[in-house]
Amino acid sequence: MAHATRIKGVSYTNAMTSAVQKGRERMGCITLGNRQMMIQAMKTILVPYLRAHGFKGSYPHFRRKQDSFQEILMIYITKYNEDFYMETSIVPLTGYVDLEGNTILPNKVKVYDLKADERFVVGSDLVEMPDGDGKSFVLKGLTTEQEHEDLAKDALTYLNIEDPSWIKSTVAWHRVLYRSFDEEKE
Repeated sequence: MAHATRIKGVSYTNAMTSAVQKGRERMGCITLGNRQMMIQAMKTILVPYLRAHGFKGSYPHFRRKQDSFQEILMIYITKYNEDFYMETSIVPLTGYVDLEGNTILPNKVKVYDLKADERFVVGSDLVEMPDGDGKSFVLKGLTTEQEHEDLAKDALTYLNIEDPSWIKSTVAWHRVLYRSFDEEKE
C-alpha cells in the first residue's frame, strides 16, 4: 500500500514514479519492469522444470533431497546489473554449520548462508568469464515477455539436473564433500 506525502501542496506516494525509475536506469540499476518480466519468466519456465525433477521450495530458493545430502539452488537477479545467475551447493541432511557454529536446519539453509567457496555458480564450469565470477544471464536490452522466456530457457541448458550426480562434477569442494557423505553411509 502506497503512503502518500504532501510537500508544498503536491501529493507524492512512495510508489516508484517514472522520474525515479528513469534516474535508476541512468545509474545502471535494473528496471522494475524488466526485473518483473524476468521473475515471471522464471516462474513460468524454470520453476516447473525444477519441480518436475524433485526440487521443492519457492522462487528464488529450491532444495532437493538425495540419499545422503541435500542439493540447494538459488536464482539471483542482481540489483545493479541487468543479469541473473544461479548458485548451487550441497549440504548434509542434518543441516549446515555456519561460521559462528550455529546449525541451520536443512529445510532452512539457503545458498547465501554458505561460504563463497562452498557455492557453485551454475555454468561457470562450462563458460569462462573474464571477471571469473561465473555464468550470468544478461537481461539488458530485453523488452518482451518472449525474450525473457527465451533467456529462462537458455538458463535451463546449464542445469543438468536430470542426472542425479550432476552437481558432483561442479567443483572440487563438492567432489570432496560428496565423498565424505558417501563414507558416512558405509
